[in-house]
Amino acid sequence: NNGLLISKIIIEKFEINFFAKSTIGKYIENIILLDYDTICISDLNGNFIVFRIPKELSIPIEKGYYLSLSENSIKFEKLKIIDLISVHNIGENIKKILKLCLLPWKNEILLYLTILGGIGCFLPLSIKKEIMFLTNLNLFLHQESISLVSLNNYINSPYYPMKRMFDAEFCESIKFLPNSAKISISKGLKVKIETITKYLDSLKLKVL
Repeated sequence: NNGLLISKIIIEKFEINFFAKSTIGKYIENIILLDYDTICISDLNGNFIVFRIPKELSIPIEKGYYLSLSENSIKFEKLKIIDLISVHNIGENIKKILKLCLLPWKNEILLYLTILGGIGCFLPLSIKKEIMFLTNLNLFLHQESISLVSLNNYINSPYYPMKRMFDAEFCESIKFLPNSAKISISKGLKVKIETITKYLDSLKLKVL
């Protein structure tokens, strides 16, 4: 119960061909396929993790590596490691993940439901400018905001550091900063505060 094992079932030969594995993910609760090569999981620790099978593995699957039987146990030999795309810790155990559009004309999202009744979603971003802007915004917000807890948004999981994820609630905190901090962030990003808040509101409109 430690990570994923990727395999192909060959029905004609009654064989299971294991060809890749992941190095993280403990006590997996949910698994969902995002596309042919991309898999996302959630575990009991509240981690949401996205993996991608490398192209060199996704095509020649038949050349994978098989189980080898020893005297005492079954061993998995020469398994390749699948790529880690992103990691984020929700803080609660995710019980269900759904891939859907809340409205037909809205963007596709990953909606999740937690054990304590929480509802949230993940919105994929494909435009490089948006990703760079949110990355820089997070850097400036971490400089301006003061956290009373030991953990922060860079490493908010007891097991895995956050990777390629943006916390929308943390980005929204710019609206509640003092004017001096807003001006400092605006000068650093070279973007007006009104433009930043409008962009953050536009992300909500992609979902709702």
